[in-house]
Amino acid sequence: HTLGLRIQMTGYKRAEWKTPWGESTLELVGRKNRFHPLLGFVNGIAFAGKSGEPRGGLLLLHNTAWSNVFPTLREKPTFARYKHPTLTSPARCSITLLPFADSAALAAQMDTFGRPTGVALPGAQSRPVSARPQRHRVPSREDRKRGLIAFPVAPFTTVLPDTQPPQESVGTALRMRACAGEFEPASFAVRALEPLRGVSVKTSNLICGDSMIPAEAIETHVVKVWRQAGPPAVADATLGAGQIVPELLVKNDLVELAGSRPEVRLTGPVETSIAAAHTKQFWLTVRVPQKLTAGRYRGHVTVTVRERAPTLIPFEVEVLPFTLAPSRKKQGIWFKAERRPTQREYVEPEIYRKLLNDVRSHGIQFVTIRGRGMSIAEDALQIHHAAGMGGMAIWSSWFPSSVSEFGPLREALETLAKKNGYDRLYFQASDEPNNDELIVRALDHFTKIKAAGGRTFCNIMPEYALRLGEQLDVPCVGYANFFGSLERPEPVSKTSSQALTRLLRTHDDVWYYWQCRVEDPRINRLLFGFLLMKSPATGAMPYTYSTLEVEQPFDDWSALQQGQVSRAGGGAVYHTRNGTLSTIQWEAAREGIDDARYVSTLESLIDKASLKPQLANQTTQARKVLAAVYGRLPSHLYKTVNEVSPEVLDTMRSQIIAAILKLRGALID
Repeated sequence: HTLGLRIQMTGYKRAEWKTPWGESTLELVGRKNRFHPLLGFVNGIAFAGKSGEPRGGLLLLHNTAWSNVFPTLREKPTFARYKHPTLTSPARCSITLLPFADSAALAAQMDTFGRPTGVALPGAQSRPVSARPQRHRVPSREDRKRGLIAFPVAPFTTVLPDTQPPQESVGTALRMRACAGEFEPASFAVRALEPLRGVSVKTSNLICGDSMIPAEAIETHVVKVWRQAGPPAVADATLGAGQIVPELLVKNDLVELAGSRPEVRLTGPVETSIAAAHTKQFWLTVRVPQKLTAGRYRGHVTVTVRERAPTLIPFEVEVLPFTLAPSRKKQGIWFKAERRPTQREYVEPEIYRKLLNDVRSHGIQFVTIRGRGMSIAEDALQIHHAAGMGGMAIWSSWFPSSVSEFGPLREALETLAKKNGYDRLYFQASDEPNNDELIVRALDHFTKIKAAGGRTFCNIMPEYALRLGEQLDVPCVGYANFFGSLERPEPVSKTSSQALTRLLRTHDDVWYYWQCRVEDPRINRLLFGFLLMKSPATGAMPYTYSTLEVEQPFDDWSALQQGQVSRAGGGAVYHTRNGTLSTIQWEAAREGIDDARYVSTLESLIDKASLKPQLANQTTQARKVLAAVYGRLPSHLYKTVNEVSPEVLDTMRSQIIAAILKLRGALID
C-alpha cells in the first residue's frame, strides 16, 4: 500500500495492477509517468517490456506502507528502502523489484513474498494500556442466569467486542461528578455470556433529599464499533485496513448507515442485540439542571433483555457546590451548514437551528457562517439568534471587490449581526494562503476589508501570517506549530517556531486548528482543554463540525475510491435527515471545553485569593496544583498521546476540582 508513487523507468510500456476495487492498466509513455496510486495495490504492479517476451518485466511488491511520501524509483537497485521527513516515524518503507518471465513465475514470486493487505502504521491511534494488571471476572451462577455481566467503564476508554469485565468493576455503581448546568457523560458495558436479543436501557430519576435530576435529563445511547481509517495522515495509506474503533452514539447500532443523510431514529430508547462472548458499551449523557442543590444524587440504570429478568446498576451523580466559570480562552469550530438552496450543504431552517443548538450544548462559543447576499445573511442570522448564539462569529465566504463596495456592505452586515446577538464579526476571505500566489491574493482581500473597517481572520501557516502583517487580526495556525505533529515525533521546524514566536508578539489573538474527526477522543479533549490552557494560544478552532458536503460519510475510504486525496468526511458528527449522530470524539470536545472551564474557575479563585495576604499559602498551593497538572503533559503531542491515557485526563480534572474546593473553602472561611 502506498500513497503518492511516481514511476520513472525505461524499457517498459505497460503497467498492470489490481486494487480492492478492480483491475486497471496504464500505458507508460516516455520516461516519467504518473498514475493514481491512492487506489492501492493488492498484488503489486507488473511492468511489461516494450519488446521480446510480452510477459517479461518487473514486479513491484510493496512490503510496508507509508504516508505522504513521493519516492522516485529508478532502475538501479533490486531492493530499495526509502526514508522521508514526512513519514509516520519510525515507519520503514521497502519496495521489492522482482523480475519475471511468465505468469507462473510471477505467481511463484507472489507466493514467496506475500500479498500486502494492510499495514498498521505507528501514530495517534496507539493508546496507553493500564500498567496495573487486571483480573477478569469469572462468570458466577447469577451471571449465567442473567446471561450477561454489566460493569461500569470510564466513558473515553476504548471498549471493544473482546473487552473483558474487570473483577474490581463488576457490581460497583456508575459514578460521576459535575456542576449544575453541566453536561457530563457516564458509561457502562455489557458482556454477553450467550446471545442477547432485545437489549434496552432505561434510567430512573436521581434523588437527593427534595431535589432531583429527572430521568428525562439523561440521554442513553449504544456505542457503535466499526472499522475506520484512523488519523488524517495515516488514513490515506490504510486503504481499507484501518482500525476497529468505538465511535458513533446511536439508538440502534444494528441499523445500516449509508448515503449522505440517512433516515435514522435519534430519540427514544436504545435497542440492540449482543452476540455471545461479545461486549458492548452504553453511553449516558446527564444534563444537570441549572441551580441544582449540591449533593449526591442516587438512582439506577436498568438493562432489560427480552425474556429475562432486568439487571439494575446503581447510578450516582455528585453535584459539586460551585458554578463553572466560562473558559478564559476561545473555543469555536468550522460550521458548514448553508441556507442557500443551491449548495450541497443546504439544510432546512429547523435542522439549521438543531445543529446550532448541538454546537452550543457542547460549549462551543462561535462558528463560521457561510453564504452571500443580505437576504441569506438575514435568514441565517435570525436562526443563529433563535438558537442563542452570540458574542463573535466568522463570515467565511464573502470576498471584497473594492473598498467602496465593501464598506457599506460590511456596515450593513455588522448592523444586522448586532441586531441578532453578535457584537463582533470577522471576515475570512482566504483559506490557507500558504504559497506566494495565494498570499498576494489574500493580502489584497484583507487590505480591502481592513480599509473598509472590517476585522479579519485566516487559517494560515505562521510564516505566511507574518506577511499579512496588520491586515490580519486573528491568525489560526496548525496545532503542530504549538505542540508538534500527532503523526511524527520530530520537533517543530526552526522556521515555523521562529515565525510563531514573532506572531505571538505582534498579534493579541493567535488560535490553532486541527482535524477533529480523528476517532481518538483524547485529541479533541486535549486541544480544546488542558493543552489550550497551558499554551500561549488564545483560541482553538478545529475543522469541522459537518459532513454535509460528502456523498458517503459513513465510508471512510469512499473518497479514495473516487480519486480524492483524503478520507471521506471531516466532521465531528455524522448528519442524518433530521439532525446528527454524535460521536465519542465530539463528546470529548465538550469534555475538553469543560476542562478549560474548570481550569478557568480555579484561576479565578486564585486571582481572588491573591488579594488576601492571609491566604498566601493556600494560593501558592493552588498554583502548584495547576503547575503539576500541566507538568503531566509532555511538550510534544506525539509523545502525549502515547503516554496520557483517558484515566490520566480524568485524574487531572479531579486534581483541579480538589484544588477548587480547597481554595473556595478557604475564601469562604
